[in-house]
Amino acid sequence: MTYDEEPKAREQIDIWQSIKDGHIPKPPVDGWLFYYDETNNFRRFRFDPEKPSGYNVERALTYDFILGGIAFDPGTEPDAEELMDRLGIQRKNELKAGSILKNRDFMKDIGLKRVHTFLEWMLDSGVIVHFSALNNLYWSIIDLVDEALITEAGRVMMPFHKIMKDQLFYFVMGHLDEMTYILQGYGFPNLDSDDIGPFARAVSDFILENSHDDTPELFYLEVTRQLIKELKREKEMTFLSGGQPGVMVDSYEWEYVDALQKTPDAFHRFDHEKTVEKNLKRYELLENGKPYVRYEFIDSKEDRFVQISDVFVGILSELFHYTDALVLEGKMSISCPTKEQAYGIHLLKKVMATSEEVSPYLQKHLCPEEFMEFRYRFLEIVDSSWADE
Repeated sequence: MTYDEEPKAREQIDIWQSIKDGHIPKPPVDGWLFYYDETNNFRRFRFDPEKPSGYNVERALTYDFILGGIAFDPGTEPDAEELMDRLGIQRKNELKAGSILKNRDFMKDIGLKRVHTFLEWMLDSGVIVHFSALNNLYWSIIDLVDEALITEAGRVMMPFHKIMKDQLFYFVMGHLDEMTYILQGYGFPNLDSDDIGPFARAVSDFILENSHDDTPELFYLEVTRQLIKELKREKEMTFLSGGQPGVMVDSYEWEYVDALQKTPDAFHRFDHEKTVEKNLKRYELLENGKPYVRYEFIDSKEDRFVQISDVFVGILSELFHYTDALVLEGKMSISCPTKEQAYGIHLLKKVMATSEEVSPYLQKHLCPEEFMEFRYRFLEIVDSSWADE
């Protein structure tokens, strides 16, 4: 079956399963309205040897896919049109991230008056925010670590899976051209049985030849390398099989399913996304054995709250791109921002905090741990400087 074919039997998913299993607590949002928009939906993230980066969309290497927005209790619905008045935008117009963010540069945009006005309205309105951010390359390669960890030799290292995934990601980013060539050459992330041994040796040998830094973190890369090398003994793959060769991300529908599972007793309104809507038909979403009906896809042009969500995830996208680049460059010392920039970051930090008391699971990062930590630490440090003014 190809990914474009309609499945004969749909996979059943209990929307409440994560809460039933105790993986996440039930958040107090019964009956709330959750609005979503997305940014950096590249539809597919795949190898493309014709492109300079080796991937079909270079931007997908450094910008997260983000699905998120705002939420509120129906009894506290904010006045979205009042935001348009504050922004000086005619109510008949559609509000989009491009209406507010003019530079596609976080430090430039966060200092803009319109961005301040938008964030001030969010705080005044009492909405909470929620999002899931996915680093495409990180998400694509961590299955290789998972594959190594489920072997008999790898199980003892399970508690260290996160740092192992992080270190492999940093290595791949540091040797992107060469690693892309190796991965692509073996049809990653779908390995034929005959290719498992040669692939394991090629990746292991390349890491060995190019990792010379004797640091505690590199210890985990070396462990990862050795476990990958041992994959040559395996006859078949659990995670690296059954997909399309060369296609790292085929669609983002699982992020939508995850959003429903985190707050199943809320009602969810997503912006229309044809590929996601089509792929969701592969699954039968259930609640107490009956079809789960607490979600819908709507046209963002017709809904102001989805438009507000679009602006919010646009701001997040710029923030994460900016802070992640600082981590990769090893430049995590923060330059002194202007007064306007510091005020904008102060507001954004407060907006980000709106969902913390509701549930820590309303903000999800699929990326290296250091990326996630610095995203918040950056806001904290700059906000502290604003408080000292």
